[in-house]
Amino acid sequence: TMKSIFPEVEEYGRIRRIGASNTLETEKLKLESIDIFVADTSFLNVFSVPFTHGNRETALDEPNTIALSESMAMQLFGEIAVVGRTIRYSGVMPPMDIKVTGVFPALDRHTHLPFKALVSYGTYFFASDLSNWLRKSYTFIRLDKNNEIDNIEAKMPEFSKEYLKPVFEPLGGEARLVFQPLTSNYLNDAVIGGPYPMGNKS
Repeated sequence: TMKSIFPEVEEYGRIRRIGASNTLETEKLKLESIDIFVADTSFLNVFSVPFTHGNRETALDEPNTIALSESMAMQLFGEIAVVGRTIRYSGVMPPMDIKVTGVFPALDRHTHLPFKALVSYGTYFFASDLSNWLRKSYTFIRLDKNNEIDNIEAKMPEFSKEYLKPVFEPLGGEARLVFQPLTSNYLNDAVIGGPYPMGNKS
């Protein structure tokens, strides 16, 4: 795991956007959204996303579970106290029933990840993609207070040699991992591969 390779990392979490179009359906409504992501359990440990309903510590532990923003819960159910209710999913992944395990306040749009729903990583049908360097996931890390990002960057050549080189060299390419400070992401023109258009400093 990342913590075993980089002991400087206090917490880490991964998130991945699941395609351009996904549909959530209840008896009340059929809703199409581009703002649905899959996230691992530890993602909620990196970010202080408060839950108004459900347990944020366990909400994404099990397969076929989803946490909704309050605005999406209102659209789908007409209320926000919906933990334990079922939604029918269809889209990039095969159709399935998923259970609501958490509800969180709507995020400010002025963020580079304005997700409206988080599906547990264990739900994601293409499991091999989650450990595939050729597929895009966003990994966020939080360092302990005694370390700086320079400590990790110094280890990256050896890390890349062991994990990235065997994947990319046979394809005639190479890759490197780039660290970007979270606090400057939204207004940073140099941010690489964001899922949404960023803000503009001007």
